[in-house]
Amino acid sequence: MIHNIMEAEVFSALIGGRKLYVWGSGHFGTSIYYAMARIGIDVSGFVDTNKAGHEFLGFNVMKPDDILAQGKDNIFIIISAFFTDEISKICEANGFCHSNDYLTHADINPYYFEVDVAGCCNLRCITCPRGNSPAGPEVGMMSFASYEKVLDKLLREVPLLSDIQFYSWGEPLLNPKLPQMISHTVSKGIAAAVSSNLSLKCSLETVVKASPTWFRVSLSGADDDTYSVIHRLGDLSLVIENLRQLSVLRAKFAPEMFVEVNYHLYKHNLGGVANMAKLCKDLGFVFRTNYAYTDPLDAIIDYAGGIPLPPKMEEGRQYLLLGIDEAIELSQQSGLHDCVSENRFVIHSDLSLRRCTHLYNNKSSILAENFLEIPLDEIFFRANNCEVCRICRRHGVHRFHFAYADKGIEVGSEL
Repeated sequence: MIHNIMEAEVFSALIGGRKLYVWGSGHFGTSIYYAMARIGIDVSGFVDTNKAGHEFLGFNVMKPDDILAQGKDNIFIIISAFFTDEISKICEANGFCHSNDYLTHADINPYYFEVDVAGCCNLRCITCPRGNSPAGPEVGMMSFASYEKVLDKLLREVPLLSDIQFYSWGEPLLNPKLPQMISHTVSKGIAAAVSSNLSLKCSLETVVKASPTWFRVSLSGADDDTYSVIHRLGDLSLVIENLRQLSVLRAKFAPEMFVEVNYHLYKHNLGGVANMAKLCKDLGFVFRTNYAYTDPLDAIIDYAGGIPLPPKMEEGRQYLLLGIDEAIELSQQSGLHDCVSENRFVIHSDLSLRRCTHLYNNKSSILAENFLEIPLDEIFFRANNCEVCRICRRHGVHRFHFAYADKGIEVGSEL
């Protein structure tokens, strides 16, 4: 269910005269800091158990106990870290009440907008719709002029908008206007997130100089043989060359940029985790792992209804650590109503807007042919009444991706 958008005046009144601290010193912490600065609210500091004592955005990161001890009459907290539920329990145990003394990132910014500035991709990964689906959107590049209009509309309708994510099914670095889009976004006081396969020759320097706040690289192997199984048409040596260049460029032009390498775990690539974790440590990047899944959700919905998977998806499923049937069963057994994409929307490079970040071919998931022409209130109304959502829930696969998210996220993190 779509939630109300918080107004800046309401949030300011809620804080009152208390000091504002942000719990979490990663990308989401940066995005909240930017959003607060845009509406004229000072952040007093950052809290982070793992990074206490480190500098972040000019602040000395503090331990949670040091902040919580000051009490709810003096402190207001925004949780912008992973493990929100666990941190919320800590706040509650120290007398802080949700909605009165602390909020989560999702309370401040309940909607995530992926802007697919490149309507194409250079790879054909077999667990991605670009590589396993017979059809799909190939709609070229979003112009800078169109992006300016998209961002202006979002800022008018979502006052506390905290970040823009430059990706969906396309490879954003293919769009030559991406650096200009990033710079424009940051100049408006909004965090900019980029996700890339990094298996391409491009002007990384101009992208890094634009100062994105978050840069994620996706991998599926630590050597050519394992990488090429999933990342079809990819070149791992080029990826590693670009990773090394990215490390140098970050140190030179954007030291605050958060870089994360996301290693997708499959049956065939577990042996490469340690090597890739070491490389990332040497380069100063955060290394994360996750159980790989397969998209698009259109095909998973059909499969749950008895329709066979497309051939490439059938090929890709043999490599999954958690099988599709097991993931569907876990989704159907879940007592939670939450959907992983309930408040996530994709604005395509042709300005159409899709209901779900995991759908690809389903035409009924297009809520607007032109995002610029439809008010968000109307888009949210259409989202709440979207037929494909009802079908997805009826088959019990609306939490399909959660089954994977709950597994394997810390493999290799100790290295």
